[in-house]
Amino acid sequence: MIKPKLHLIVSEGTKTELQYFQAFADEVNRRFSGEGRRAADRIRFRVKGVGDNTLAVFEEARRLAREWERETGMPPSHVWVVYDKDDFPDERFDEVERLCRCEQDGETAYHALWSNQCVELWFLLHFEYLQSDISRNDYCGKLGDCMRQRGLGDRYRKNDPLLFEKLFPLRIEAMRNAERLMARREEGLPPSKCAPGTKVYELFSELEWCFC
Repeated sequence: MIKPKLHLIVSEGTKTELQYFQAFADEVNRRFSGEGRRAADRIRFRVKGVGDNTLAVFEEARRLAREWERETGMPPSHVWVVYDKDDFPDERFDEVERLCRCEQDGETAYHALWSNQCVELWFLLHFEYLQSDISRNDYCGKLGDCMRQRGLGDRYRKNDPLLFEKLFPLRIEAMRNAERLMARREEGLPPSKCAPGTKVYELFSELEWCFC
């Protein structure tokens, strides 16, 4: 029997990000539901919001990964650590990516899905390519404009339970824009110096096969 892959998603945010990534996991499950088998036979998710600083998100992700391994008898295949730059010090923001690299082993891959400055950059890349470093406050206004133009609501609302559903059809464009943005990153440049930048697209690239 082929064992299912376990994916653990741990986010800094407890509302917007938590709802968004839980909806992502639910969509993967839905894609498998009509094939006479459960999604859990192929892939299993756990999504948790921490509501704490960057390093605490990593520590909680590592703790949850070990807890899940004790429960199931096998380690998660992937641990996705989702966090924003916001006002956190550069060294703490950069340290999470380093810790994820150090935690890698032959069984579990840790992924630092950082956004500089905020996860709204990933949402905005569904509509346009942005390479200017704008303030966090400006992202919401630009997102609202884009969503109105596409008939997706009158404005961008944090904690919108339908946000994933609205953005999902545009995910390919978002992945292309995010990859293009990250291709500008100079080798060795820390995440704190990559603004704008986001690695959230790596989760979608890894699991895009589920949506084909």
